[in-house]
Amino acid sequence: MIQAIKDKILIYPVKVERKGSLILTAKEDNFQVGVVVSVGEDVKYVKAKDFVWTRSYEGVPITYDDIDYISLKEDSILAFSKELR
Repeated sequence: MIQAIKDKILIYPVKVERKGSLILTAKEDNFQVGVVVSVGEDVKYVKAKDFVWTRSYEGVPITYDDIDYISLKEDSILAFSKELR
């Protein structure tokens, strides 16, 4: 299993079909949503299985066992939620 370190967060990008109560003020292609797979020991706010919103150009793409992830710093997260509505 792959593990994030320090203040890094490893996310698996997901497509959001339904926006629910989330109001977007930017174009959809300017952000990405991902589910947190792993967090480093210095991460304070998010945990594994949380959903996070980041700018689409943030982070470093990583492929592990043919699965594409994104590694980013906790500071890159715009918002997070325990569930998508």
